[in-house]
Amino acid sequence: GPHQETAPREPRRQVTPALFLLLLLWLSVAAEGEEPSLCVVINPANTVSEITLKETQTIFLGDKKFWPGNHRIKLLMSDLDSETGKTVLSRIYGLSKEKYLGYWRKMVYRGEVAAEPEIVASDSELLRVVGREPYAIGWFYGDDTGSDKVKIIRVLPGIR
Repeated sequence: GPHQETAPREPRRQVTPALFLLLLLWLSVAAEGEEPSLCVVINPANTVSEITLKETQTIFLGDKKFWPGNHRIKLLMSDLDSETGKTVLSRIYGLSKEKYLGYWRKMVYRGEVAAEPEIVASDSELLRVVGREPYAIGWFYGDDTGSDKVKIIRVLPGIR
């Protein structure tokens, strides 16, 4: 029979549900423009001004632990039962509250992270903590933080 040469197979890139949800989130936010959106907030002293979807994912899953300059990232999470907390759990992590807590417990137990994200009582508390912690990062649900103590960073689609 005819001799066919097959190209070496490309290893398939895994798109995790969280990354997929994140892409959908940002696409739907861009499309609607009406709904309050989830945004990423950091301290204004942090020199980072934008972040890719992939970087956001690696930070919030605890895989990326340091900002440029080797500063440890301080992850913040709103109360898991609040509107922001529930939105972040479903849209960003694609996990139930129990699975989310289990994920972080495992990460800590395996020594992959020093600590679980700090859970704060409310969005306003999250903004206060980000405002005083130079290397903190958190999600904020809404269009306007109403605070000059934090900086909203743009999330760029795609992978840098």
